Amino acid sequence: MRPVPSAGETKINWVNYKTGVPHIRFSMDADARRATIGLCFSHPPSVRELFTEQMAELSGMFKQIAGSDWQWNAPANNKGPHPTCLQKTLEPVSVFRKTDWPEMIAFFKDNIIALDAFWTEVRPVFEMLG
Repeated sequence: MRPVPSAGETKINWVNYKTGVPHIRFSMDADARRATIGLCFSHPPSVRELFTEQMAELSGMFKQIAGSDWQWNAPANNKGPHPTCLQKTLEPVSVFRKTDWPEMIAFFKDNIIALDAFWTEVRPVFEMLG
């Protein structure tokens, strides 16, 4: 992915993507059953709701850029130490099956590029909230 520039035409470390906004991160995970990518909000519960509400207001733009097959994964009532994430999952795949790797790599690549395109557009909104 190194030769792929970000939507903002800047050099980017795709594996360790920096959103530039505290408590907001991109996550990528793969295990024996699935691959998951997400946009996660790990703010203290007292302010997390504000950020997730803003994200809900931007959902139309998000769907237009990244597609509509993303799901919210949130702790009950947006409380607790676990982050609230907007996630997309690829199943069934396993990081332990080399034959699944090309599909997983394509899944991560396509979706991290879509997240980056969205984030390039909306980052200033979240910087103002922070």
